[in-house]
Amino acid sequence: MPRSNPLLRRKPPAIWSYWIAILSVAAALIISRWPALHLRDAPVSLFLCAVILSAWFGGIRPGLLATALSAPAFYYYFLPPIYSLGAKPGEMPRLIIFTVSAVFVGSLSAAQRSATESLRRARDDLRGTVQELQRSNQALQTESLERKHAEESLRRSETMSAMGTLVAGVAHEVRNPLFGISATLDAFHEEMSQPGYAECGATLRQEVNRLVHLMQELLEYGKPATLSIERGEVGEVVAQAVESRRSAARAQAAGRPAHCPG
Repeated sequence: MPRSNPLLRRKPPAIWSYWIAILSVAAALIISRWPALHLRDAPVSLFLCAVILSAWFGGIRPGLLATALSAPAFYYYFLPPIYSLGAKPGEMPRLIIFTVSAVFVGSLSAAQRSATESLRRARDDLRGTVQELQRSNQALQTESLERKHAEESLRRSETMSAMGTLVAGVAHEVRNPLFGISATLDAFHEEMSQPGYAECGATLRQEVNRLVHLMQELLEYGKPATLSIERGEVGEVVAQAVESRRSAARAQAAGRPAHCPG
């Protein structure tokens, strides 16, 4: 995580800005007058630093206050004759140049701070916009995924519905001939008086019933499914399957329909 620059912190309250201007000019004067530092010949740079600092943290008005305090201090302590507020015609150009330079650098510092503040606000706004766009993008991706799942589910439902309709139609067409076969078996029941014919007719009846049941299941498949659980005898189902396979095996071994005389 990047560290915050102390010079880029928000501006302090107005009263503190003016106090910063006063303290910075006082510090520049004390440092320039300190004998051990030997800075009496270069006070201008210290006062300009005080003006820049005041304008940076407070704006143009604290910068002008620092300029207004620096000019008399420079005039009194550093322009000969020193320690005098009397007229110094020969030093007026230096005072004017110092004042103009202080106003210029103060204005430049305030403008740079204002531009920095604007850039920071623009950065914060841009960051908020990017976060909002990321949230919107994530929401759109989620919505797109849900829509895709819904479309796939709808497609599967349409496919199953079409298959159900097709199977129901086929089952309906097949069931009609089965009804005809069943009716014919009923008509010939009395004619099949011999034991062989009776057993053959019973087998045919059983197979026709199985086909009818299968077609009924196919028709039910084409309808909306409903759960129906019923109890049944496993032995009966197994007996029917064994009897069906036994009849088919006997018919295959004899090369003709099972138990049909001829």
